[in-house]
Amino acid sequence: MYLQDFDGELDPPLTKEQETITLFQTDLCRSWKLNYKEEVNNHGMKCRRFSAMESVLANGTDNPENSCFSTRRLLPSGVMDLSPCRYDTPVALSFPHFYLASPSYLNDVEGLKPNASHHEFFLDIHPMSGISTSIGARIQLNAILEQDKKIRQFSNITELVLPVLWQEVSGYLTEELADELLKDLEDPLIYGADFAYCFLAIGVVLLLVACTLLIYHWFDMRRQSRQGSPLLIYDDVDEEGTHSTEDGVSPKTNDHYDGAA
Repeated sequence: MYLQDFDGELDPPLTKEQETITLFQTDLCRSWKLNYKEEVNNHGMKCRRFSAMESVLANGTDNPENSCFSTRRLLPSGVMDLSPCRYDTPVALSFPHFYLASPSYLNDVEGLKPNASHHEFFLDIHPMSGISTSIGARIQLNAILEQDKKIRQFSNITELVLPVLWQEVSGYLTEELADELLKDLEDPLIYGADFAYCFLAIGVVLLLVACTLLIYHWFDMRRQSRQGSPLLIYDDVDEEGTHSTEDGVSPKTNDHYDGAA
């Protein structure tokens, strides 16, 4: 068994078909799956933005993948009960102003105005390096108010999820850092590709030259074999014992000795 999550700082390079990333932080008490939303440009760096969708904090009924996080409190979608990992403290996690949550939460509390520009949870990742270039981690902590007959002050209260505070952890890439990252990450790849094409062109030229020389040498050897060598090859021997060459007739040499002195 292995974890394929990351902590939001450094991720492996993204694939072209990758539509989701899985984020894990101990403060969230579980993994969050962020979905690809759009491509953004951060000072010249083309990044992919992943955002937390409504399914992240949906209950087990609306999103079966979250059924293992269900507790004895059957809360509507948009709020996560943190009591199992917070010593059974009645606290819940949501997006600020109950963004992407069930409308029932907004009906119980006045003054909430959820909107994506202020309350969205997102992460921008440079696909080539896996570096997080911008982050907007926005969460809200809520108190779960429940009636308790043993405590007089809580014996007849209205049960609801009451916002206590919300926080934002944000970080954005500066223009100077973006220029430095582009120089260190993308420029070497561009120059490397240019050099690769240059070496490929030189290799093709050398291959053509080698093929040309090989063909020329083959034709030259074939021509010489047809013409023969005037110094080493004799065509035939005539009837009088002389060797006929291309230049004329050479006298026959007598290798036999007469018996008389």
